Amino acid sequence: MYADLMILTQVVPWRLARARLTGVVLAAMSLFGAGCAPAGDEPTGPGNHHEGLYELSKIDLNPPPVVIHHGPWYDEYSGTFFNLYVVEVLGGEIELEDNERFHLTLTSTVNDDGEMRAAAFTITGSYEIDGDEIWFTADDDKLGTTVAQIAGGEIVMRMDPMGKGRPLAFVFAR
Repeated sequence: MYADLMILTQVVPWRLARARLTGVVLAAMSLFGAGCAPAGDEPTGPGNHHEGLYELSKIDLNPPPVVIHHGPWYDEYSGTFFNLYVVEVLGGEIELEDNERFHLTLTSTVNDDGEMRAAAFTITGSYEIDGDEIWFTADDDKLGTTVAQIAGGEIVMRMDPMGKGRPLAFVFAR
């Protein structure tokens, strides 16, 4: 079932996020790419039994912390080249509220040529569930809408946080 969920999920480009990643605090963890709203035939809200807290449990089958990049990095937005750039995701969570609102938070550390910083990023917005798909629409219009899979107490999002063309499966579980 996990493999099926990974195949069905949308790959989020994160190109917008990469600009923020090398900025102040891994604000690069914006998970939302372009998309459209679902037709939605399953009701959301108080009766959907999906509300609650989902904690980041795996990134590509590995429990956090997970290094998602280790090596040289050129930040095209600032024009800075790093000989060693390490991004490690420490944890995260998605909270689905009964009013069809969500809060997604990811925490990490960034080491750029020996300078270590803690990083946290939160996205808020609305969600809609359609069968086993959950559509997230960020409050920030620049982040747009994305789709993930929700089943068996897990939310699975495929994301490419470094824009390297290799999406990772981020699994959030109750």
